[in-house]
Amino acid sequence: LFDHGCALFRGDTQEFRDGPLRRWLSEGWAAEWQPSRIGGDGDFFGIVKKGPVYSGIGGMHTVATQQLLKNSAIQLSTATRIASVRRVDNTWFLEGLGGNSAYHDTNEKSSSFIQLGSFDAVVCTDASSLQDSWHRAGAGLPREFVQLTADLASTPRLALFTSLILLDHQPEEDAFAWQNDPDLWFAARTSSKPGLEETDPRCWTLISTPEFAAREIQRVPMRDPETGAFRPQNAQYIRKEPAATLLSAFHKYVDCSSALVVGGQRWGSAFPAPDYKNIPSLNFLGTNYATDRLPQGSLLPSLPSTSQDSEKTNSSSFIDGATAGAPGIYFAGDFCFRGTSVPPGVEAATLSALALAKKLASSFPKT
Repeated sequence: LFDHGCALFRGDTQEFRDGPLRRWLSEGWAAEWQPSRIGGDGDFFGIVKKGPVYSGIGGMHTVATQQLLKNSAIQLSTATRIASVRRVDNTWFLEGLGGNSAYHDTNEKSSSFIQLGSFDAVVCTDASSLQDSWHRAGAGLPREFVQLTADLASTPRLALFTSLILLDHQPEEDAFAWQNDPDLWFAARTSSKPGLEETDPRCWTLISTPEFAAREIQRVPMRDPETGAFRPQNAQYIRKEPAATLLSAFHKYVDCSSALVVGGQRWGSAFPAPDYKNIPSLNFLGTNYATDRLPQGSLLPSLPSTSQDSEKTNSSSFIDGATAGAPGIYFAGDFCFRGTSVPPGVEAATLSALALAKKLASSFPKT
């Protein structure tokens, strides 16, 4: 078992601590993660030098899943990808793709859209949904909204790769964080996380540096340089090339001579570069990637964690399409908090969602 998505999250702003985090902890959906021993010379979101950090109990999916289960009014469409959003009779009509063609890591395509219905409001949360049609996650959004979010879409993003490995022994450490390794940024043993203590202690997830990911994406692009078509990640390529390279890098610190690479993941848009105006970046086939190591403090809050934090960033908490002639379409997520005191990740995304939820609640009162 590998918990290889969002590794952890922080709780630095008062609004987040007193609201969502308090509920998640009291409901038993999340808990503080306290690795007993962390090797290496670096840090990762303050897990070494500025805790506490948290994780979903049994995996990060628990927080999202339990909130969905608690709200019976939510209708979830699985294996569905939005491919067209257009205005029809003062509502937004959505069409999408289903089945295997909905997934971004397959080559399967479909020319027939599924009609998903008309909606008063549409909320986009994935920066890749703002991409043109070449990207499998592109949502076919109205041009005026795409133009409105052009600055956000061009924000340098930190791409990351993960390697899921099975060791033949159990190291003394629960995790590692590196400051100067060119390839590895963080590694953690799955069974050190809350709710996963009974899993195989030999299962580890390795997370690359942004520099490694930028080099790898240039070597094997996410977009065909000649046709411009999206290149889905291939499981065999991920396992045998970037994931295997990360395993070799880990071997410098832990004996991996008999380790197995079980799988891996390419996160083309893991999260926005915090100091996005100053970090070195590269525009490669239309997407800006951060190419330099982040300063050690860049993933920690840069201002006192008071209730004023969210007020300082309120104007950038979400993007309202009404300002560009597309009323009822919004963008929310941690990309909206780039360049603020709140580091990217779960906390920033949640604060963005809370601000937009208040806006929607006032715009669409219960009837």
